[in-house]
Amino acid sequence: MLVSTGGVVALLRSADTSVVVMAAGAPLDAGRTVHASDLVPVRVRLDTASGLYLTPEAAEGMVVTRFVGAGELVPRSSLSSADARTTASVVIPTSAGVDHLVAPGTVVDVWAAAAKGSGTSSYEAPRVVVSGATVAQVIQPQGFVADQDHTQVQLTVPRQDVAAVIASTDAHDEITLVPVGDAGA
Repeated sequence: MLVSTGGVVALLRSADTSVVVMAAGAPLDAGRTVHASDLVPVRVRLDTASGLYLTPEAAEGMVVTRFVGAGELVPRSSLSSADARTTASVVIPTSAGVDHLVAPGTVVDVWAAAAKGSGTSSYEAPRVVVSGATVAQVIQPQGFVADQDHTQVQLTVPRQDVAAVIASTDAHDEITLVPVGDAGA
């Protein structure tokens, strides 16, 4: 009986097609350089899809190009070489309640409307400041003196759009985040 049990175990081990790929140990924001300490090895069965995910050998020094959630297997398509740093992180004020529309990883268009004059609640027609930004973090107002009318949102934006975002923020434009596609549904 012991021999047959051992044979079954050996047969099952030889048929094991699992591979080791990497999962995010914590949320990985776009633009971040990946280090081995950011990742957790996971043994999974992916059959022919195993080449789509990050392996331990290929992890160090890559740059995250789109948000990867904690515990999520890291797709190779979410990484780029360190030479391809084309994004930057900015924090913007948005209307309170935006946290019901967006979460980390949501792709959004950033719209801004300039005030028609000082001391007025009338605004010019809105315009798109950034198309395809990624929400990295939603920062809730906290404390007694916190601005309860605005929620801060950290975005990852293309580097060429940083100046436009800063200009809009400095001008105190009314900024609205619009989820792209099904992201807010």
